[in-house]
Amino acid sequence: MATRIKVHVTQEHIDKGECCSVTRCPVALALKERFLGKTVVVGKTYVQINQKFYRLDSKGCKFIRAFDDGRKVQPIEVTLTKIL
Repeated sequence: MATRIKVHVTQEHIDKGECCSVTRCPVALALKERFLGKTVVVGKTYVQINQKFYRLDSKGCKFIRAFDDGRKVQPIEVTLTKIL
């Protein structure tokens, strides 16, 4: 069974997030808040938490693309699935 993690990206994460940043985008900020002290890197389609990799769901991928393109985004819940 695949490990899944649900993450809530809030308006505060969006407001503080940095465009095109793998460590300071809204999704990364939400994950860092949940996984204190862990190294978090967010790509366009994946997330790395310490040495574990997770696939980002399609909503999350679209959210990151829109945010990086400078479009207005809303708070969202994204699901990560561990990559074996």
